[in-house]
Parts: sequence; structure tokens; C-alpha cells
Amino acid sequence: MVLRSIHTLYAKNLNEKVSLNKLHDSLKTLFTDAGFQVLHIQACKNLALRGQAYISFNKNVDLNQVIETLNTKLLFDKPIVLQVAKQNSDVVLERFSSHSEYQEFLGKVRKERLDRRSSRIGGEKRKRGELEDKDMNSGENTKKRKVAINTVPNKMMIITNLSEDVTQKDLIDLLSKYDGFLTANYVSVRHLALIEFESEQDAIKCYKELGSDVMIKGKSSLLTYAKK
Repeated sequence: MVLRSIHTLYAKNLNEKVSLNKLHDSLKTLFTDAGFQVLHIQACKNLALRGQAYISFNKNVDLNQVIETLNTKLLFDKPIVLQVAKQNSDVVLERFSSHSEYQEFLGKVRKERLDRRSSRIGGEKRKRGELEDKDMNSGENTKKRKVAINTVPNKMMIITNLSEDVTQKDLIDLLSKYDGFLTANYVSVRHLALIEFESEQDAIKCYKELGSDVMIKGKSSLLTYAKK
């Protein structure tokens, strides 16, 4: 990408009890009143990332000056903590890059996701192969159960056959990277989790990326849509 400078700030220590809409409006007012032109604000939605946001600015805004002016400023009785983000938001890249550069960026992101998925699938296959070899060598017979996979899209999803040492944080870390992810409710006694997305389309995108066979904590788990 030609756009090398960062135009996005990372904000944390935000009041988690405030609604996302109210937080968004208050952040915009805070920066605008201080004389900094805001391009876009993305307040994190899922539970694990609540209290964090990314604020993007026009090119003429000096991020160091923004931090110097507003860092530790009280917002809803909590001091806001600001730092330069590790990378620009998609909005900044789309706004300040040419069409061809932005398409190149999107292609790179898709390739990285596919590479990660291919690597994960390869690791899962090797792991399954090792487990099968171990069972054969030890003379132990394993019982295979048939699981009906629901392929009808639903914004609610289910992950079953989870390992006993899986935590809700493990699930959130896995799913929070996908757009529209809202919650992951882990039911430990049944070794399953209920996943909710904002829309069916968001759930479909996640399913296409992960597939039905998901490796979590060294154990193959089944991801499927919940029945409507």
C-alpha cells in the first residue's frame, strides 16, 4: 500500500456500561469540540472488547497532538487512554487509497485468511492422523458418532464437542475477528457454546471462513447453524 502513515487512534478504558450509540456520539463530540476532524469511529461491540474503540481522522490531523490534548480526558467518569493504532482502519484505507490500491489490500487480507485457514486445516488433519495412529497402535477401538449438520443459515450458531478445558475467552478470541459477532455463551456441562451474530450474512461469512470442523484447544469441534 502506498498509504504508510497511520491515521487511526486506539482508545481504551472507556465506560463499558454506556450504550454503543451514546459512546459513539460522545467520542465524536469530544474530538470535534477539541478541533480534530473525525472520519470514522468504530466502538467494539462484543463483550470481550467492550470499552475499546478505533477513531480515524482526516490526513491533516496530527495524532500526536490529539493524544497530547485528550489523553486521560474524563469521559463518563473514566479517563480515556489513547495511543496510535497498529494499522489504519478499512475506512481510512478506502478513503485515502486509489481503487486499485484498496482492491490490492482486500486481496491481501483474503489471501492471509485463506492461508491461515489452510494452515489450520492442515494442522487439524495431521492431528487427527496422529490420534488415529495412536488408537491403532494401542489396539483401542473408538466409537464414531454421526452428527447431523444443519446447513440452513441462522444468525445463531452452535459449537459442540468442546474440550473440557475450553473457556469462554477462548471462544471469544476465536470469533471476535469476524464482523457482526455479538456473544458466545459457553455451556460447560454440555461441552457446547451458543454463538450469536448480528445477522445471518455475518454468520454465513464466519462459517465459510472456519468451516464445520474447528480445532479448539487441540480438539476437533463441530460448528453448525442452530435450528430455527
